[in-house]
Amino acid sequence: MPQTILVNFTHLNPSSNGGTSRIGFHVARLLLKQPGVRPVFVVNSEFAPQFEQWLGMPAAIVPIVPLPKRIPLQIAQIKRALSPRLVVSPLFGMDPFSANNGIKHIAGMPDTLALDRPDYFSSAERLSRRQIYENLRGVDRVVTISRFAAESLQRHLQLAEERVVIAPLGGKSTAQPDDSLVPSGRYWLYPANLWPHKRHELLLRAFAAARLDDSSLQLVLTGDNRQFQNRFDDLIKSLNLPENSVRHLGYVSDSQLAALYRGAAAMVFTSEYEGFGMPLLEAMQAGCPVICAPVTAIPEVVGDAVLYVDSDDPAAWARAALELNERRGALIAAGRARVNLFSWDYTCEQWLKALLDAGMKPGKESPVNPPASQAALNELSGRFAGYAISGRGRRAQILLRLWRLQQRILANAVEFTRA
Repeated sequence: MPQTILVNFTHLNPSSNGGTSRIGFHVARLLLKQPGVRPVFVVNSEFAPQFEQWLGMPAAIVPIVPLPKRIPLQIAQIKRALSPRLVVSPLFGMDPFSANNGIKHIAGMPDTLALDRPDYFSSAERLSRRQIYENLRGVDRVVTISRFAAESLQRHLQLAEERVVIAPLGGKSTAQPDDSLVPSGRYWLYPANLWPHKRHELLLRAFAAARLDDSSLQLVLTGDNRQFQNRFDDLIKSLNLPENSVRHLGYVSDSQLAALYRGAAAMVFTSEYEGFGMPLLEAMQAGCPVICAPVTAIPEVVGDAVLYVDSDDPAAWARAALELNERRGALIAAGRARVNLFSWDYTCEQWLKALLDAGMKPGKESPVNPPASQAALNELSGRFAGYAISGRGRRAQILLRLWRLQQRILANAVEFTRA
């Protein structure tokens, strides 16, 4: 009898999930390759139409309407219909699933930022994140990405060591560089969302100091730029930086990012908190020397293959960039050697260990693709996402239409799990 595994991707959005979406990608493909296992992916309706293209493999999905009050009802119905042996939440905790009904659960958790640095968050967000962490006490295995993160989880949540699995991230990207966004001239690169712990203010002040020696130097940023954009723009103006000296590109593709790494004078990584630090490996793979701080999980990942700055002084970071010019060749060679210590194959081995420990039992038959009827999911999911929940007069009608579509999709998923 095939084993059904529900995969919780309700919060998946590769444009904002960063490194956790890479974890989800590899875990999803790992599950799809297991004989005798039928993974069904629960996906936010807005991303459902793009899911198979993102994954690069056929997959059985059930889109869910992102309406907070109705999500628990939808999840309960999906569980009843599919009777999964296991629920897997690879991204950030188990939300909006819960560890009940006797179903085992594995959850990923990349760090304990909100527990270590609650001052970074509003009171409402602190409360919300605290609950996500507390819920981890009820899962069978927590998979995290570094020794630093594992020890933090054990300390904050009193988790037994054997319940926390360390699956470091992979070191190599297969993306083919796309030079379309690479500027001419010398530039620093920093791929990071505009979150407080990424210390963009320190970066901008260091950049302003470095431009005193090289007025042609540019700064290129990628990542989510919405939440703190106004403050960021005000800081650029206060430092009298020319508009064209700082370029914030927002979300870029893996191919575009690979080319940006390759062309950068350095990646100046001012973050003061990392559960791992995927950009560190990506930069070293591309031959981009790295300047960073020796904090949290960063030394565990990069070892001695980078130039460390243990200071909050922008001038110290600017001086490090000058020192880097003299050590560039040696740092590039050390970085490329370091990145070979990490692989997505090892990441998947650790996830597979956690899955087997939690009760997944692969069979002998070959993995199967979803049934032919599952091909209709893209069309159904597109329609599912297209119904905007707006307008008082239409709300009940729209919800009814969504519910009917969801029943058809769920029926296809049930067919797949019993094939």
